[in-house]
Order: sequence, then C-alpha cells, then structure tokens
Amino acid sequence: SRSELTSTIDLLPTILDYARVRAPKNLPGKSLAPLMTGPDLEFRRHLFAEWNTSHAWPTPSLMFPQRSATDGRFKLIRNLLVETPNPAEEYYTTQALVQTGATQDEISVASEHVRAGYATWRQAPPVELYDLFVDPYELDNLAEHEDYVQVRRGLINALEQWRLDTN
Repeated sequence: SRSELTSTIDLLPTILDYARVRAPKNLPGKSLAPLMTGPDLEFRRHLFAEWNTSHAWPTPSLMFPQRSATDGRFKLIRNLLVETPNPAEEYYTTQALVQTGATQDEISVASEHVRAGYATWRQAPPVELYDLFVDPYELDNLAEHEDYVQVRRGLINALEQWRLDTN
C-alpha cells in the first residue's frame, strides 16, 4: 500500500508515460509510473483542489467557490464568498426539489459535532483546517487554534503559491 498524494490530474501524464509519448510541459499532474515500480519516494508534498458549484441544475445559483490544500494529514480550505451563506447547504437541508440529505429537523437533534459541521457548511469561515488523521469527517475546525498556527500558515502559503503558479 502506498501513501503518496495523487490526483486524477496524474492519469493523463501516466498514460502518456506508458505510451512513451512526451507530455506537454504545461500539462498538470505527474506520471504515476515511478510509484508503480520504485521504492517509496517523495512524489508530492501538497495536493490542491478547487470547488465552485455542486451542479448547474436546477440553477447555477449554488455557486460557492473554495480552494483547498492538503499535506496528507491536514486539510486547509479557503472559502472565497464568506459574506454569504452557502447556497448548496440551504438547497440540501431545505429539500428544495427532492429529498437530498438531512432535514433541518434531523440536524437540530443531531450531536453537537454534527450541528457544528452543518453550521460551518451554512456560514463558512474564511479558513477551515482539519486534522484528517483524528477527524476524517472534518467536523472540528482547527483554523483558529493557536496550536495549529504553523500548520495553517504553511498550507496557506502552499495554496497561495499554487494559485499563482496555476493562474
């Protein structure tokens, strides 16, 4: 079993590598081929993602852009529209068109952690930080805990560099 940080953006470079076709230099991702035959190696220190909307149907108004970075243990999320409630949360919890998830009545009687998770989803703070080893469901936001200032700073710096590098 391997633990390197990989992404779907690595699939095309991998296929091209095995087909012995040179990948364009501006192609995102890295070939996974060295991981399949070689010993453990540092493949990638961080993995990045972006999210804009859950879907365009029934309306594109579910837009809530987020950018994230992980080092494998910690995950940082930057919420880019913090001044507005997340429209996807309202869509899912009010059951706008179809029953899609938990109702507000169910959320209201759930555990404090679950209620806090929904509250964060509803009105996201500028930054979220989760320890994926002890909190894989991302319920305990550590972004404001002083014990995690260095982790937060390191992931924010990596994320901002990625955003600059990828324009």
